[in-house]
Amino acid sequence: MNRLLSRTIRLSSVLSVCMLLTTGCWSRIEINDRAFVTSMYVDDAGNGQVRVSLGFPLPNRLVQGQSGGVSNDGNPYTHMTKEGKTIAEAIRKIQNDLSREINWGSNRIIVVSSQYAKQGMQPLMEYLGRLPHIQLKTYLFVAKEEAEKIPRMSAVFERFPSEVLREFARRRMTLNALFEI
Repeated sequence: MNRLLSRTIRLSSVLSVCMLLTTGCWSRIEINDRAFVTSMYVDDAGNGQVRVSLGFPLPNRLVQGQSGGVSNDGNPYTHMTKEGKTIAEAIRKIQNDLSREINWGSNRIIVVSSQYAKQGMQPLMEYLGRLPHIQLKTYLFVAKEEAEKIPRMSAVFERFPSEVLREFARRRMTLNALFEI
């Protein structure tokens, strides 16, 4: 009987310690402190500069309790645009203007202008290769004109312009291209 009691106490103490260690991670960034990138637009800005626009959903404009509902306060998304000598510099400037930390885990769309693509995609591919959270199933589009104009289109059936592009790619209404990073 003593042996059974001793085993039960040891087992319950081991389980208690395991449960305490898996209760959560207090060193991670809260979801309220993140800005989730849903789309990235890259253009040649001239003079050796690159223009980068990032699309973000605005959680404060999404109506709670309704699936896909949008409040009347305006668009449920925003785009921030900055220029820099490199893509990393332009994104760093965007980060400086944000009160939240940029998170790449939700990005599924990258659009580059044909002018930028003609100069070479290697700087973009190298930057994306260094991002640890970039999705492997990110769609890459090349726009005839400036990529920055794409988010201005109205998303009638979708909540965000990036979802329109993602649906085109998902339905195979665009050309597929493979790039190795």
